[in-house]
Amino acid sequence: MPVQYFTTRSLLEVITKVSPPTTFLTDLFFGSEQYFDTEEVLIDYKKDGEKVAPFVAPMTKGITVEREGYKTKKIVAPRLAPQRVMRIEDLNHRFAGEDFSSQKTPQERQNELTMQDYADLEKMNLRAKELMSSQVLFNGEVIVRGFTSDERNNFIEQVIRYEHDSQIVLTGENKWNGTSPDILKDINEAEKLVARKSSKVPDVIIMGADAYETAMENEKFLKKLDNRRVNLGVIEPKFIDPTVKLVGEIGQMQVYVYYGQYQETHDLDGKLLDKPVMKPFIPNNKVLVAVSKVHGFGYGVVTQMEEDGNFKSYKAKSVPKIITDVANDAKLLRLTSRPVPTVSDADAWAVITVMDEV
Repeated sequence: MPVQYFTTRSLLEVITKVSPPTTFLTDLFFGSEQYFDTEEVLIDYKKDGEKVAPFVAPMTKGITVEREGYKTKKIVAPRLAPQRVMRIEDLNHRFAGEDFSSQKTPQERQNELTMQDYADLEKMNLRAKELMSSQVLFNGEVIVRGFTSDERNNFIEQVIRYEHDSQIVLTGENKWNGTSPDILKDINEAEKLVARKSSKVPDVIIMGADAYETAMENEKFLKKLDNRRVNLGVIEPKFIDPTVKLVGEIGQMQVYVYYGQYQETHDLDGKLLDKPVMKPFIPNNKVLVAVSKVHGFGYGVVTQMEEDGNFKSYKAKSVPKIITDVANDAKLLRLTSRPVPTVSDADAWAVITVMDEV
């Protein structure tokens, strides 16, 4: 295998071909992309208002109406920049899965390890975007903690808010695990709330794992869906992805359960945990009723110094960089991305908290 010399441009082509991890929320709700010439991302959004045309009295030519205004948010794009160090020790031994009698040289293994490391770094960036998508949908904001060192003890916090307020919290006996739940009514109320505020009809329901299991144990809910005289919904669960189950339909809305998880390394206050914990992208006790494919991601420009000593800017999702440390026989592989979720309509979804979190 020939030794390959990697440049930023050649690695950009490799990054775009990486097989992504589960990015269900990003793909379903934040599919559009926009690239900016600066580190700032602009988000334009407006509320329709549903104005009615005024009637005009006889002999009157017309009534002047004001245009609907819109808001523009200017956000400095946060910076994702995971990196790995490649040393001689990493290249002198057989890789996992490599034949025991392999005659590969360290130079040849360098090519393979570079590709593998950049694939891993890109998957980390994609998971970070999926977490941002989850935070927007369920919290109405994204909390970005920019760490100042590899120890991740100190950080600078940035909060990006999206003015979302369609939150429904069930209480008392009305909780789905309470004594008098009305699951179909709760879903219909959320559907009407989204339609009224956004003038768009929801087409997707996503349930947390506990919410789904509780719904499937509710005889009243299942009986309503099984009413032969009125087709209220169909429940035919099947996995369409290792982490996504298509449950069926309620009205015209597709119902999913999403089991995707991420590794949480810090508590709510930003303190480093003694041991990372796995958390679901969809809170177990919540249900999302939403309009799909209306939002996106904006990407701030990435500027970095190249090996020729000059700064260069890239408009891309992820930008690789290799820093060579000749004195210590090491390479640093870095992958930078500057994503910002762009919400075109903060009323296009509602969240139901159906029970207490276990």
